[in-house]
Amino acid sequence: MSRIAGGSGQQNATTDQITMNLQQVSDAIDASSRGSEEAATAAHPLSAFSENLRDIAGRFRAAWRRAGERRRPLQYK
Repeated sequence: MSRIAGGSGQQNATTDQITMNLQQVSDAIDASSRGSEEAATAAHPLSAFSENLRDIAGRFRAAWRRAGERRRPLQYK
């Protein structure tokens, strides 16, 4: 009878350990999910900034090309 009781105690301890490990995995998944959500939230303003910068650079290049068309070649004396 004591072997059965001992085996049952070991099973309980193992089950408790498995339960604890599964909870740790679950907690890690939750933390990873929150981190991904925060990264996505932070990426939206960065994306808008990037698009704005690309637009400004394009306008600058267009203005530079237009100005270049009006420039006269240098004349050396």
